[in-house]
Amino acid sequence: MKSNVKKGKLYINDTAVCIIEKMKKGFLAKQEFFIKSLDEKEIGTVYNHDLTGPVTGLKSWFVFSFQGSTDSVQLSMSDVKQFNSGLLVDYAECIGKVIAKYKILENGTINVAGVKAFKQDYAKDYGVEYAAVVEKEKTCATHKNDPALSISEEPVIVSLRNIDTSGKLATMYYDVKQKETAIGVIVVRGHIKSVSEEDAEYDYSSGMMNLNLKGGGPMYYEFNKADGCFIANYNPEEKILFTWKDGLNTKSTDLKKFNKEKINSRLAYLQAIANFLVQKRYL
Repeated sequence: MKSNVKKGKLYINDTAVCIIEKMKKGFLAKQEFFIKSLDEKEIGTVYNHDLTGPVTGLKSWFVFSFQGSTDSVQLSMSDVKQFNSGLLVDYAECIGKVIAKYKILENGTINVAGVKAFKQDYAKDYGVEYAAVVEKEKTCATHKNDPALSISEEPVIVSLRNIDTSGKLATMYYDVKQKETAIGVIVVRGHIKSVSEEDAEYDYSSGMMNLNLKGGGPMYYEFNKADGCFIANYNPEEKILFTWKDGLNTKSTDLKKFNKEKINSRLAYLQAIANFLVQKRYL
């Protein structure tokens, strides 16, 4: 099914089906939209909400609502970007692709079954989830300089606990232990296609993404203490680990030195970073 937005109108297979109109004009205006029938009656809205946390910064999500349906659907910023085809995000295009994919409009009216299918794929309540995260970050901020509880002489063991999926996104959880004592949790997030791309993050390049990742992109790592308090994150585009306690950036080439094994898998790389965090007394 082909869809595109031209001059504010959504065309599906070259037939105009609705109007997608930005609520407020201007470059700095929020990305919020009315969805209107071709005779300009409002049939849906897309609102942008955000919260700011002391660790992760701005968290943004979108709420889709449609007349005649009691279901509202929330998409995170990364969810929305999965519907984008260009380098720059065209939010009207993303909304149009949602409408086309889930057949939300039929003969100019809302297809409730289509909205329900959309809701089934994106069932998260980001408002509640992000509010809880921000409150946790505020508490953790008061303890970020507390001494590390690990034992630097003890071996560190990283193991995969489980993988959660939501729509096109995947979240992987790894436990970090010394003997039987849990000392940390690693959260790995990204496109579901990237889960099997074991070397994507530390050997990332734009060429590799295009050839090997099939559009998935590399995954992002977040390192937390056992109590869930954030200590560091790894940005695969820059190949840098950022430690919150002192604001330092460490390159992937320096991180790889902290695992005696050859770094040829995601687990081996996470093991190297966990060893680094323990040896440097972050964890």
